[in-house]
Amino acid sequence: MPHTRISVVDAALTKPSVSRSGTLVATGSYGPTVSLWRVDEAGEWSRAGSVTQPRPLGGAYVCALSPSGTILATAPTSGGSVQLWDVRDPADPEPLADPVPLGTRFTSALAFSPDGATLVTGADDFSVQLWDIADPARPVPWGAPLTGPENLVRSTTISPDGRSLVVTSADSRIYAWDIADPRAAIRTEIFGGHDAGVNTAAFGRDGDVLVTGSDDHRVLMWDRDAAGNFTARPTALRGHSGTVYSVSITRDGTKAVSGSDDGTIRLWDVSDAESMREVGGPITDTGVGRWQVVFRPNGSVVAAGGDGVLRMWNLEADVVAERICHSTSGRISDILPQFDLPVPGREVC
Repeated sequence: MPHTRISVVDAALTKPSVSRSGTLVATGSYGPTVSLWRVDEAGEWSRAGSVTQPRPLGGAYVCALSPSGTILATAPTSGGSVQLWDVRDPADPEPLADPVPLGTRFTSALAFSPDGATLVTGADDFSVQLWDIADPARPVPWGAPLTGPENLVRSTTISPDGRSLVVTSADSRIYAWDIADPRAAIRTEIFGGHDAGVNTAAFGRDGDVLVTGSDDHRVLMWDRDAAGNFTARPTALRGHSGTVYSVSITRDGTKAVSGSDDGTIRLWDVSDAESMREVGGPITDTGVGRWQVVFRPNGSVVAAGGDGVLRMWNLEADVVAERICHSTSGRISDILPQFDLPVPGREVC
């Protein structure tokens, strides 16, 4: 069971976005509202504010927070623009100038660079655009759009070191560029991949580890070499029986989490490329719609459901043990191994 449940809206949620500190979270949805949440040191959540825009026609609002948590980007998937908001005071978001026109019918891909000075958007012509938002009130393109995908762009992400841009596509491939100089992006090589459309990607560590999820029901891990090329690890992570719509990875690159439309969220140990495995059974095996998951910096899992409810799991062994103690009188040393978690110092509750 999740340790926190929050009913957000009466509509399916899109993937949450978390600030670098983990203290601010944004949630979009298939409704008109993007919500902002404060998370305190104890892991308690409170609504900090929201922005409400015209209900998207046949689509949803996706969102992205800048790493500093000061700028929020929102876009209707069925629209052709991105709105930037000043959320330094989350209770009173202020639009930063007019919406940025994308010259496209829809987008579902938004990502900030680690320094918050670049925004990436995906377009329905299969391209991606880098935007200079050093002055967020006056976004300007960093050169021409980047091309390569042969079908819809489904997600974009930038590595924590700001060097690599990775784009996933419905054409079953991922694409990568070295964007150390965003004015002159350089295409890098991809070795290996999925057998169907790729929906999602996330970086760990300094950008040397990547995780992706696909319509082929698999989760793949990738390693980046010194030249910025990506090679898929030969062993795929299998367990989902449906499309993998979202993935995330801990900052140290040792654990990954994936969400699927099969109703499950699964946790993976990816610390050793030769012995990657699922950690216990599914974190949850009930759900509605497409699970959208992300790690907070402290390693807890945030999941957005198709029922409009946010769920959070704290995976620290002591926290899990305390929750089990409240629900069972069994021995901790007998129960925790089922979840592949270390047994804390005490033997019994």
